[in-house]
Amino acid sequence: MKSKNQIISHPSQLNGLSVLPVFRFPGKGVIEIDAPDIDSKTKAQWEHNLNKYYFGCGCDKATVGLLIGIASIVLWYLLNSSSQELSLFMDILISAVVLFLFTAIGKYIGLLLIQRKLNVLIEQIKSKWKGQLEPVSEPWHCG
Repeated sequence: MKSKNQIISHPSQLNGLSVLPVFRFPGKGVIEIDAPDIDSKTKAQWEHNLNKYYFGCGCDKATVGLLIGIASIVLWYLLNSSSQELSLFMDILISAVVLFLFTAIGKYIGLLLIQRKLNVLIEQIKSKWKGQLEPVSEPWHCG
């Protein structure tokens, strides 16, 4: 099932965009900006950049973390090759935990960097797109 596109019709709706899994709702579709007062070229550029950052995963930084983890494990075993205190099972377990931690830290750093880029883009868009004031309904008067 294809998810619906996310229509942004007011700049204030941009504040709800986040790449961090804790603040993100699943099933959101491609972001589209509904701003008749903005020219189509600018709108297309905004949509492209918003979607690029919003759907960014931080995998490039996770890969860097994985490579650093592998290098640190290899270096650790090269420097400590003379002492065989741990069993093979413990060596494998420690290596797996180190790789997982370095990869997770890289992924989190990647997500934080993408979130920062998304926030900067949102502020740039909001500075150029003021939008119209949203209509305020009359308060209810009880009798």
